[in-house]
Amino acid sequence: MNQRKNKKLDLPTDKTIYEPLMGESYKVFAGSLESYREIFEEILKQETPFLFHCTAGKDRTGVLGALLLKLLDVSEKDILNDYLLTNQFTDDILNEMIHLIEILTQNKLSIQKDALRPMAEAKTSYLEIAFKEMEKNYGSVDQFMEEGIGITSEMKARLQNMLLY
Repeated sequence: MNQRKNKKLDLPTDKTIYEPLMGESYKVFAGSLESYREIFEEILKQETPFLFHCTAGKDRTGVLGALLLKLLDVSEKDILNDYLLTNQFTDDILNEMIHLIEILTQNKLSIQKDALRPMAEAKTSYLEIAFKEMEKNYGSVDQFMEEGIGITSEMKARLQNMLLY
């Protein structure tokens, strides 16, 4: 019994297992209407510089950042390129993930760093999954923001005025 108690468990090392999980996560982010509404209302209420983040800083934050850039009329190409800048920090994110796993499992779980890479990397395909989900449900990302989140033309103009001028 003691031998089993101290044995390390291995997580799957095939990184292709984790990629579909990420895609599904981005579909869920595309449905976070109330959260996006609250965030945009808070940004408009503050009228000051702001910082937003999440655990890894690329998934929920990436989608929110992409939506914000879209409201500022940034091209999709530039939005995707901006999102990919996160990859400058992939190794840092991976190291933090491994460290957190070690702490939470008291070093009883073993995983190869590269297996988690799909969860730490920013891939345009992830953001495109979120956009496609928005388009599927609302016809376009703009309609998603207008009808789903409730961003009015006045709100968009205020955001542009705050952040561009």
